[in-house]
Amino acid sequence: EKALTSELLAEKPAIGESPAVQLAAPGFEKGGRSEGGPPSKENGFSNLDDLLAQTGPLTPETAPILMPTDLLFDYNAPELRLEAVESLRKLGLLIQKNPRARFIIEGHSDSFGSHEYNLELSRHRAESVKAWLTANMGIRGDSIQTVGYGKSRLLAPADGTIEQQQINRRVEIVIRAPEP
Repeated sequence: EKALTSELLAEKPAIGESPAVQLAAPGFEKGGRSEGGPPSKENGFSNLDDLLAQTGPLTPETAPILMPTDLLFDYNAPELRLEAVESLRKLGLLIQKNPRARFIIEGHSDSFGSHEYNLELSRHRAESVKAWLTANMGIRGDSIQTVGYGKSRLLAPADGTIEQQQINRRVEIVIRAPEP
């Protein structure tokens, strides 16, 4: 596990790579954006590609960004998967484009396991994303805050299967106004 984490942290993003998997769900890699309109907020989340294409800075009114849940982590694991690199690179570019904004990486988990275990797992997942961004995109660690919510903010029902609760095992990026 340590070797994979080290390998991911050492992985330098290649500009122009295409994602290993195309996600069909709205609000992820491909989004619903009306021509000439503001970035879409399908399912209550901002689309990373739309935010990158937007002119002007991000604001606290920007809906949270939902990172592609099936690419970042394996079930019950805090280590980033190799397939996560493209999405992480896009997030890094967005942070670089908005140096005055504050970013909060929120880790979440499914309902399986104890509250304490899931809280710790979600914290480690948020920290893994931050560590990759600082190591590979040159982002200052003090511009990113991390928090773990465990299973306290489920989107799918707690009685669902491992597959049905995939959306609960997520990382959201929240944008806050710059500190004065």
